[in-house]
Amino acid sequence: MGFDGGIARREVLVYCSGQVPRTVAGIARHLKTLPGFYPKTPGEKLGKPVRSLVAPLLSAGLLIKYTPQNSCWERAREMTTKGNRAAGNPVPRKVGELYQTNFLYSYDSHPPIISLPVPGGEMNFEANALLYHFPKPANYTWEMLNLLMAASDAKQKDDLRLHLYVLPFDYREIEFLEHVLDFGYEFREIKFPFRPSVDEAKGFLSELAVGKGSE
Repeated sequence: MGFDGGIARREVLVYCSGQVPRTVAGIARHLKTLPGFYPKTPGEKLGKPVRSLVAPLLSAGLLIKYTPQNSCWERAREMTTKGNRAAGNPVPRKVGELYQTNFLYSYDSHPPIISLPVPGGEMNFEANALLYHFPKPANYTWEMLNLLMAASDAKQKDDLRLHLYVLPFDYREIEFLEHVLDFGYEFREIKFPFRPSVDEAKGFLSELAVGKGSE
């Protein structure tokens, strides 16, 4: 029996969306829970089919690939080791590539109708680690794009930073979100068919405060 490629790719995005970058073998083991996904083949021997499966996700900018050439490689590799140990999984050896979902991507009922910006590896790794502490509210992708585009303007970024201090965040959470606002600089040249709204960005931060995690 075959497997549904669309469902498999969605599972990859869900599996790779946390703060722990994933190995090819880890993705394969996860996908083997799907009906028909190479049931007689061990996960460690599914490198070629997994790479073929995720290729469209990489092309679309929904999935980001890290290699030893990335400046964040050592930290990403360490996070993968710690994450597998914490989950009771085997520590991966001889890893030459890791995968993580684009931090802008979410599972909104109204997905983007245009391509998402592809962040650099270091930005994506850092943003996933920081945003792991907060749930993704409805329309997260658009709200995060609006926040970062608003923060690309220095004056608006200062306004948003001050707004953090009137919300019920603790010091650690404020520090996390200040780092997220710093990513706005990278979005100063991004062109989208909408003008960013500072008021909407403040509302998004307020949503994060209401549904914040306990970490």
